[in-house]
Amino acid sequence: MFIFVRDVDDAVASLSGMRGVRTLKPPSDMPWGERVAYVTDPDGNPVALAATN
Repeated sequence: MFIFVRDVDDAVASLSGMRGVRTLKPPSDMPWGERVAYVTDPDGNPVALAATN
């Protein structure tokens, strides 16, 4: 699942303190113009956070 946010770095920072949320891949710029990070939800399912640059 992809969730589009205003700022990926802020979203990951906010989520990192929540119980059960892990960062799978830190924010990075993609060649197609989005900044993307991958985290888990509290059940362990992967979730992509994305924003356009």
